[in-house]
Amino acid sequence: MLLVDDDRKRLSLVQHALLGSDYELLSASGATEALSIVRALPNPGDVQLILTQFHLTGGTGKGLQLLDDLKTVVPKAMRMLISSPNDADVFRSLIKDSSIDAFFIESADAEGIEHRVSREFGIFQEQKKSANIIQALEQKNQQLYKTNQTLGEAINNLQLFKVCAGVYFLQIPEANLYILCGCPADVVKHLKQ
Repeated sequence: MLLVDDDRKRLSLVQHALLGSDYELLSASGATEALSIVRALPNPGDVQLILTQFHLTGGTGKGLQLLDDLKTVVPKAMRMLISSPNDADVFRSLIKDSSIDAFFIESADAEGIEHRVSREFGIFQEQKKSANIIQALEQKNQQLYKTNQTLGEAINNLQLFKVCAGVYFLQIPEANLYILCGCPADVVKHLKQ
């Protein structure tokens, strides 16, 4: 998890709130440092959650710009913003536009921060699992469709030969399938003819 906040006191509060969690924490005091940290990682894709302050030094929305910049480096990471109550309406529209995955309002309550981050990240992970399951099902459906097409073509090429009364020879060459139906003992001599 990457934490980004240019206010050292707030950054320390969030770090403290998440210390007991299962997250490996990386922290940065600004957008430039955050980008440098992620790009320097041996596997940037290991960053699964980016939690940044909306109002970073450099202007309103700098945290949002950071999330956009990091999206190309860590496209599968969850993106969360923290801000003041005044920005709640802005965040709701950003979530609808898929610019961010979640947001929450600043709190001095360390337990509340840890609970909210854990809850939102859990939901995000379940959504990713569901998306992977859906993708696997779509691939299986494509395979089944192709198999059905092949089977349909094979059925169209089914060949049925009457050997004698009550005895038939069935073949589907594409499926390497050859069946003798109604098999009295003397059928073999009829087949040799």
